[in-house]
Amino acid sequence: MTLTRLIATVSLVMLSAIAFAQDSQLTNLGRPPVDLYRFEFTGGGARAEGMGKAYLGLSDDITAGSWNPAGLFELSSPTVSLSYGSTKARGFSNSGLTIFDPRSDHTGSINGISSFNFAAPLRVKGHPFVGSVSYTKNFDEFQSLTASLNYPVTFITVRPNGFPETTVVNSVIDQRSDLDGGLVSINFSLGTKINENISSGVSMNIYTGETIRNFHENVDIPSLFDPITLQTLRLNTTTRIIDSNKFSGFNVTLGAQFKTGRVGLGLVVRTPFALSVETGRSVYSVRYINELSTIEGSDTLFYDGLLAKYDIPLVVAGGIGVDLGHNTIFAADLEYRGFSGQRVRLRDELILEPGGENTEVFTDSIPKWKNSFSVRAGVEHIFETSKGNVPIRFGGGYIPLVAPSYETVTSGSTPYKESSTSSYTLSAGTGIHWEQIRLDLAYTYTSYDWGYLQGVVFDQSNRDHHINFTFTGVF
Repeated sequence: MTLTRLIATVSLVMLSAIAFAQDSQLTNLGRPPVDLYRFEFTGGGARAEGMGKAYLGLSDDITAGSWNPAGLFELSSPTVSLSYGSTKARGFSNSGLTIFDPRSDHTGSINGISSFNFAAPLRVKGHPFVGSVSYTKNFDEFQSLTASLNYPVTFITVRPNGFPETTVVNSVIDQRSDLDGGLVSINFSLGTKINENISSGVSMNIYTGETIRNFHENVDIPSLFDPITLQTLRLNTTTRIIDSNKFSGFNVTLGAQFKTGRVGLGLVVRTPFALSVETGRSVYSVRYINELSTIEGSDTLFYDGLLAKYDIPLVVAGGIGVDLGHNTIFAADLEYRGFSGQRVRLRDELILEPGGENTEVFTDSIPKWKNSFSVRAGVEHIFETSKGNVPIRFGGGYIPLVAPSYETVTSGSTPYKESSTSSYTLSAGTGIHWEQIRLDLAYTYTSYDWGYLQGVVFDQSNRDHHINFTFTGVF
């Protein structure tokens, strides 16, 4: 056996022994990844966030186009707003493989414009409407997984005299996988009044945004003896995989509001659609022998057009807003997402037909998603001062995740059991309002613990912090 064949064989054995992360990146390079996104299609603005995002029954400001477009008719003047948000991901991940160093801390952050809104009254064939254009960051994603182990591999070589020789190769494997980014919607909305108490609205939602996954692996064999050449070698291979995942999709939001006296009721229906995630994958591998890089075993690969389509179901939500008097408002929302039975479609092949329509071949992945009922509630009280009106807001939410969780079973023939997973949020906010300028600030603490099963269990404990600042100007 030549030195080249020896190194190639050891590398193949090492890669086949590795199982890490949910997308098996080293063994499915030509396949699109299936990531576990949160699929929370909520609107923007620090006022709504400070009230725990219980906003469907209110929706009486410029962010209504991203919440309940029926509330846009409350605006009587052209208005613009800009929000800046910062998500600080905290918590940790645990690998279910006991041979790995299981813990990986979440220490990343995602910063940027979280929403932009413009709205103005207009008339269509003499009928009054309020139209708006908004850019909304629907949700942020952050994952971090780390693995490290010492792994012995038994290698058998046939010597020239015909006798086999057994060698135990000791290796050190270090891996890390990080994902961050988020989903953005661009909303074109109209709201109008039907009668004194009822208003309606519609939003056309174009989805975009991007997540980036960085995967790093280092495989180090400090001492590899070649019985043919009688050399002792150090073999090291570093691999980096970068996935750029771009979202695209379109759906419609239908909204209605009924307001009488001090009570407002809101209803929102979001139509189902296919959320496409197109991945461009870059793979960089460098092999070192005795700390010198080699051409053999080093390579750069690119995979373009990897496509996964997520079935996003019908979403129905309702809300109530109650004026309690003394400048105090209470709001609560209930949302249903029917994710049970939905699929992820993975494109296996794209056949280009000259002069005709292209043919796409898909296979289905069944993620075992669950239906969910979310509950949000919040309160706002406004203090009137000589310097301006100062709002104080508090809120919270119970938001079950659509992905199932897996818990270890200590007895019985089934190694894991499936359970539901929930997310909890606590929010607070304040600001200062003048006649034409409003400044709002909100803070949200999010907690959720869950695990997912891909041959082994990986557990995540998330304790994320989000700060949002909104400027609103009325012309």
